[in-house]
Amino acid sequence: MLEDSGRIAICVILKDSSWGRYYEILKERGHHFYRDANFYTLDEIREMLSSINLSIEKVYAALSYTPEDEPIVEEPSEEIDGRSFVCLSATSNVR
Repeated sequence: MLEDSGRIAICVILKDSSWGRYYEILKERGHHFYRDANFYTLDEIREMLSSINLSIEKVYAALSYTPEDEPIVEEPSEEIDGRSFVCLSATSNVR
């Protein structure tokens, strides 16, 4: 349990993104790094956090290119659509 006004930071590759789908394929093939990994959608993360009285405060995302694209350097964005890597902070709903 977080203390009052405590925060938790979570960074994930979203399951329903291009990179998430790519890593799910590697997982299904038994890749040694991804075979035990779990990927979630942002809605699933929101539900899990809500079930323990936490709510998302801020979200930043990056990785807007696909696994097939040439990598690029990009700044984090508050725009999540079309991005695969998401970092969020969550705070306690209990006061």
